[in-house]
Amino acid sequence: MESLKGHSFDRHYNSDHIMSTITPLSVNEVITQGCKQVDIGDESLDISRVYMWLNNMPTISLTGASPRKGHHIVVHIKRHSDSLASLSDDAPKVLKVHVIQASKVEDLSSLRLTAEDNSDSSRYYSWDGPQLLGDAVSARATDERAARQQHFVLTRPKGWRGAEDEIEINAWDGPSWEGGLDFIAFVEFEGGQVLRTDVQTADIVS
Repeated sequence: MESLKGHSFDRHYNSDHIMSTITPLSVNEVITQGCKQVDIGDESLDISRVYMWLNNMPTISLTGASPRKGHHIVVHIKRHSDSLASLSDDAPKVLKVHVIQASKVEDLSSLRLTAEDNSDSSRYYSWDGPQLLGDAVSARATDERAARQQHFVLTRPKGWRGAEDEIEINAWDGPSWEGGLDFIAFVEFEGGQVLRTDVQTADIVS
């Protein structure tokens, strides 16, 4: 795998060179292959907005157990094609969402992370897509309640919030970082393509 060193972080990645697979990439492959725009099929994708926040509002537990508090995330991905009519209802499938604490994009090239580093208190965290969690979970891939309970990435249907040319993805109860930390998010698709954000700052709702 090519090193990020000496290469532009804004490079354009074409999926024609990647064999289709639903096997997740390693964390370092995600970092290396992350781009600000990717081509999948007949459309190009880029991230238009990302928001991650920690909800510190008091909550009431119906079970008596203390609810786990972690960051939630929403990512809006713009779909570019010849026309809205040419956008398929079957949008490119999200395999994982990754977030890494970082204050500069250039800092990513020095990181050496593995799947074992994925924890709610680590600088790295990821949510799986439902297709990685078995048939029972995949059958509920569009169910928000299931996504919250099973901690998988929920991809909203085409036209959600009236945006026909957008993919909106949500994930809940992620890393338990302190609020206000800088991070970079990655969206990994089936086939190995990866979108990357610029540096973002997590919010606190209290």
